[in-house]
Amino acid sequence: MTITTAPRHVSLFPFYPALDGLRGYFLIAVTTFHFSHSVMFSGALLTMSGFFVLSGFLIASLLIAEHERDGHIKIGTFLFRRAKRLVPASMLTIVLVALLWNVFDLREPGSIDPSLVRQHTNLDLLASTFYVQNWAAINGPVWGNFGAYIYPGAPASSPVGHFWSLAVEEQFYLVFPFIAVLGLGLLGGRLPLAVVIVGGLLLSIGLQPTTAGTHGIETFTRMSRIYLGTDVRAAEFLLGSLMAIIFSYPVIRQWLTTSRWVTVAGIVVFALMTYWLLTMKITSSWLYHRGGFAMLGALFAVIIFALTQSKGPLVWLLDNSLLRWLGQRSYGMYVYHLTLMTGLAGLIEGWPTMLQIFFLTILTLVVGSLSYTYFEQPIRRGYLPWQSGRKKVSP
Repeated sequence: MTITTAPRHVSLFPFYPALDGLRGYFLIAVTTFHFSHSVMFSGALLTMSGFFVLSGFLIASLLIAEHERDGHIKIGTFLFRRAKRLVPASMLTIVLVALLWNVFDLREPGSIDPSLVRQHTNLDLLASTFYVQNWAAINGPVWGNFGAYIYPGAPASSPVGHFWSLAVEEQFYLVFPFIAVLGLGLLGGRLPLAVVIVGGLLLSIGLQPTTAGTHGIETFTRMSRIYLGTDVRAAEFLLGSLMAIIFSYPVIRQWLTTSRWVTVAGIVVFALMTYWLLTMKITSSWLYHRGGFAMLGALFAVIIFALTQSKGPLVWLLDNSLLRWLGQRSYGMYVYHLTLMTGLAGLIEGWPTMLQIFFLTILTLVVGSLSYTYFEQPIRRGYLPWQSGRKKVSP
């Protein structure tokens, strides 16, 4: 395992390959869940919490490192880098869905009236374009993935229903750099930033609605509000950000990356999480009590800390070439996978479930890999694959 070191006078953050492996593991769970029509990996949607915590950890790490290296944070540059990384695959998907779903009336078999499908799909596309799909789903009709999971009357999945998580993530990226500037710059350092983050974390937990005493469609409405709401799910990003501050102190980082206690805790929590991913449902009531998703995020934080170690059973399990390869391409594959499944639903209807899973998995791997190599990376890095970074692509 190779870990990139940093200058001693700056708390820059090393690169931990096992975290890419964790992303790959999450991707396998989510795609299998969707491709098996929620039969396999019934708790796979719990991985969204892991993605959120990991994003908070890595983004806060980058901003802290930039501030310590340069003495300031260039918010515009940060947002531009994030846009180059995330926008190409999502916008390509939105454009293709807009064309194909309107021209060919693609929809899952047995879904509602085609004109209504087209209307809802176009509304979803508009919301996804501006990264507010989560709020559109909360305030709109029973439509999209969450409704299909827990409400029997919901129509078929939206081809961009999974963009709710991209929306929550982008909203975090827009706000957190200003929080980092406030804490690190105006207030004077990492400790004040930690205080601000803890305040935001407590506020996020306090703002969470409750499902207690509700039933029927009211329960569904409140659960979707909790599951999709940026204010509620911000707790997981803020937990990851707090992890980054803790990790930025060399003494603490040294302990976290070498402690056997962290190793053991990571193994235990990972085993528990794997069991939950295989058996739990996203409707589990404890998630929707105040602080439920924050507690879930805290468990993922233990796993992430354990994966920053140079060796150990968990690092050995996740730091392998296949999972790292998947993890590096996980964003595009996540963006494309449900759209491919929804668009091809009519073609593969009636196929055995395992054959559907195999076909859609191979297709997602191929499309995601080609997109990563020939579309996403050239835009992000500014050069074509065969140029090895030596020559910039003309703007």
